[in-house]
Amino acid sequence: MQNSMPDQLRTVWRGVLSAIALSLCAVFLIDAALFRTRFYYTHVAEPNSFAGTYERNVRNERARPIDGRKQVLFVGDSRVLAFRPRIAESLTGGEFAFGNAAVPASDARDWYYLLRDVDPDAHRYSAILIGLSDFDDEDTSEEPGDRLLDWEIASSSLRVSDIADFPFSFRSASHIRTAALGCVLKGTALKKDLFGFLAHPKHRWNDARIYRERSAQEDWKATGPMTSLVGLRVNWSAKQIEFPTTADAFTRQILRDQVEHPSYPQTGLRADFNGRWLPRIADRYRGSETALIFVKLVRSPIPRPASLAPSRPPGVVRSLAMRPNIVLADEHAFDPLETPELFSDWSHLNGTGWERATRIVVRLLMDARRH
Repeated sequence: MQNSMPDQLRTVWRGVLSAIALSLCAVFLIDAALFRTRFYYTHVAEPNSFAGTYERNVRNERARPIDGRKQVLFVGDSRVLAFRPRIAESLTGGEFAFGNAAVPASDARDWYYLLRDVDPDAHRYSAILIGLSDFDDEDTSEEPGDRLLDWEIASSSLRVSDIADFPFSFRSASHIRTAALGCVLKGTALKKDLFGFLAHPKHRWNDARIYRERSAQEDWKATGPMTSLVGLRVNWSAKQIEFPTTADAFTRQILRDQVEHPSYPQTGLRADFNGRWLPRIADRYRGSETALIFVKLVRSPIPRPASLAPSRPPGVVRSLAMRPNIVLADEHAFDPLETPELFSDWSHLNGTGWERATRIVVRLLMDARRH
């Protein structure tokens, strides 16, 4: 007859497992105390980091006073920062109040969690305008579905319950594991940021305080960069580009890449990504009185000739437009702004461009209301 495990060995193993369980619980509680209260993001995180900017926008938008006016929110990447609430409100005669929660380098995966945080009941806004690069899911050199930057950007919004969903939106096994760990231990997304704080704690603490106290007011007053790319010229057939002295090194490299690679093989990865996240955003507002208005943003101061564009099937967002509360704005509305004198760098408008873009987006909002 096989002997059973001695009682002493079983006791040792129970002790080891209990110690491991207690250690894991302690780690989780410490992580939760620092990061799930959002104390770290508010008081410690680098204000200009992706995660810091995301959290600041969520915080400022949730704190923005809600009055009797119709509320409108701008959502998207850094190009959406050109839509200025101050200018928009002056153009609408007090009927609308505007907020801007654009986060540099963000994408639809981040916007879903951002909207879940700022509008948990999906009825705060009369309209949400969402900026896209195009309406046809064109693939670029980037693989959006496996972009771990989204994990860092939206880390403050992730919940333990998101472990069943968020990690599996990534494609590679390593990124799935990393994102799953981030849903449980938020601090894993902030290791570099924490080391930066420990290197200069007083400086970081003061920076965070200044942004916490002033960012909403300074964002409201912002007028945009005053530089331009006047003098930028391109010969698409010869793939030659001439830069003005105002163009920085990064802008030069990005624009050279655009001219040398006007398109990339169409793999369907962007369509897969948008097909996962844009319908999820739309589903949050199904049956809601909130209108989702998708706008096609400016892409470059040297717009690519149509003859160099790749063929691709209609984008996911076009099918969403069949829903009653979803509108696709005129996709050529911003085309007149794609000129060097209105850009400050490779893809961002300058102050003059901000004003013109805001006027256009207000017109698109009014057009959407009439539909």
